[in-house]
This record gives sequence, structure tokens and C-alpha cells, in this order.
Amino acid sequence: MSDQFQEMLNHVFSQLLSKIQKRIMIYLTEEVTLNSQYVGFAKLLNDMNREQQTSVSKFELIKALEVLEKHSLIETIKDPITEEISFNLEPVVKKYIKTDPQGWVYTSNASFNLALAS
Repeated sequence: MSDQFQEMLNHVFSQLLSKIQKRIMIYLTEEVTLNSQYVGFAKLLNDMNREQQTSVSKFELIKALEVLEKHSLIETIKDPITEEISFNLEPVVKKYIKTDPQGWVYTSNASFNLALAS
């Protein structure tokens, strides 16, 4: 990863992302690492609410995903048959989250555990 790209991600994680946006990024990193596939909206919403003590509404999740997509931090695809929207991360963003070089990703408000962070 280039120094310039890492600096950009440092800025994004330290100053731009909300708690829910960080939670989404960490969750997607875990799911993509474990399953090597896109994560559907319904699964994302269900798992975000199951894993956290506070619930996330559909509206909050959609708004957070829109911001992440706008900043090109997540990829979205639409299944042509089911029309469900699914999400993934670029490999370089996933690597940044897993290594957390500056400690900006895993703060006290992000409690997911990356068991496969190697």
C-alpha cells in the first residue's frame, strides 16, 4: 500500500467515519475474510443488530452505506435475479482494516473481533 493511500485511510478512519460506518467496515472485513463473498443488505442489518447492544435502523444503515460508497470504501452489486444489494471491500481497504497501522480502526466504539487478522 502506498504511503499516500495509507495517509488517506488514516484520515478517513480517524476523522471522517461515524461509529456505525466503522462498524460496517469492520463487519464487512470479517465476513469477506471468512466467506470470500459479498454480504447482502438483510444479513448486514440482521448481524449488525445481533452483534451490538444498540440497534441500527434500516434508514441509519442505508445512510451510512451511501457515505461509504460515495467515498469508494465499499463496493456494491445488485443481484439481477433477487435484486438484493450486496457489499464488499476493495482488497487494499480490507488489508488496512485488518492491520490497523495507526490504531484508528479498532477504537473503543468498534467491538468486533477479527480472529483471522493475519
